[in-house]
Parts: sequence; C-alpha cells; structure tokens
Amino acid sequence: MKTSLLLFTLTLFSTISFSQDSLYSKVFYDVQALEGETSCLSFQDGLLLVNKVADGTNVLLMDSLGEQLWSINLSYVTNVPDFHFNQAIQTIDSCFLLVGNAYNHTDSQYEGYLLKLNQSGDTVWTRTFTTNSISSIEYDESDIFSIVQQSDSSFVFVGTAGPHNDDLDQRMLMGKIDFNGELVWSNIFELFAQSVKPRKIIVSPNGNYYVAGQLFEESNAIYFTGFVSEFVSSGDLLWAKKIHSLKIHDMIL
Repeated sequence: MKTSLLLFTLTLFSTISFSQDSLYSKVFYDVQALEGETSCLSFQDGLLLVNKVADGTNVLLMDSLGEQLWSINLSYVTNVPDFHFNQAIQTIDSCFLLVGNAYNHTDSQYEGYLLKLNQSGDTVWTRTFTTNSISSIEYDESDIFSIVQQSDSSFVFVGTAGPHNDDLDQRMLMGKIDFNGELVWSNIFELFAQSVKPRKIIVSPNGNYYVAGQLFEESNAIYFTGFVSEFVSSGDLLWAKKIHSLKIHDMIL
C-alpha cells in the first residue's frame, strides 16, 4: 500500500475566523499574562489547553460546551521558567501525556520532560530525559517536541539534544518509552551535517516512523531547510530527504 505524507509549512501569518454557527467561544485570561502552548482533544469531545501564565504553567480541561471541568497550575521555582510543553496527546487508557522540557535547578540545565495526567488532572507519573548517558554527546540538555502512542501502548518521541534556545547546535533525539514511561531505547542523529530540529513524528501502518522538521546551517540560523525521514521500529534511519527553503511544522499520513 502506498503511503502519502502531507506536510505543513509556515510561510505566512494566518488568521482564524469563526462562522456564525460556531457552538461557543471562550476567552481565558490571567491577571498578568497568558500564552497558549499546546492543546489536544479530550474525551467526550472536550478540549485540554496548556497555557503559560505569569508564575508557571496552567493545564485546563473543558467539556464539549466550553465549560471548565478543572484547572491545575504547575508553579515555577525561584522565578525560573521550569516547564514548557510542545505537545499534548490523549492516551489509550483515557489519560493525557504532555511533553516538552523542564529546568533542573540542581544541574542548571533544561531536560526533556514528560507528564502524564489522568482525567481528573492528577499526576500519574513524570519522567525527565537527558543525554548524559550518551558518550558521543558533549552536553546534557534536551527538549521533546512530538510523541505518539503505538498499538502496544508504548510511546515514541522525537526532540533535540543541544544547548537550550540555540538553533545552530542541535542534534535529533529519538526515544521509545514503555506504557509506564520507562526508557526502552534512545538514539541521537546528525542529518546532512546540519543543526536538526524535528517537529513531528507519526507511525505508519507498517510500524515505521516518519519524522519531519527543520535543518539550520550551523553558521547562520537565517538559512533553513525542511526535512522528512523514515525510521524502522528499532529507531534506525532508513532515509532522509531535504526540502529546501521550507520550515516544516507538521505532517499527516
């Protein structure tokens, strides 16, 4: 069966308009600041919103009519931005999994972070991920950008390994965790000898993984290229292709 990919690129600012038959609209605010980070559909046609607020991160669950079911705050420590979430997904056991990065105050570095919440907003488990166990990497910081759950209940994620907020010195991080968040395997990749920032991973019907994202010339972040790649289920690279002058942010099968 032939598999096709649809890639999403960001080239222009866009606006969203709502038709007159929209079911509802809601405005959320914080007394100092509110910035949306990510969201996902919830069960019973609701919506999970993840927002950055003045003193931490807020996670809010709405029902199908936009009414708030619960709201929790993940507070910062000593005014350092402890959490940033890049994606939220539903899990097959009716929970939510949020991925991004968290600041480690002991080691003064940002680490990959996974947070699983149940339908009531209670924490099921959290995991952090660093690259300090990989001898070929000279730095420990990491960030998780995309994750997907597989039919066997395990998860596969992609992200970056490299200095925080430095587009010019990133390597692609890929890892697999089991249902309870325990690491099964992880790999670090360099593609085309350029700085790599993956943005999306999806699982194909044959069990392989497609990963898409952005490449940066390590001498100048202005010059960028999109990429698409395929990996086997063990995390080994099959192929990778450049797509010039595009920043790829998303894709679907």
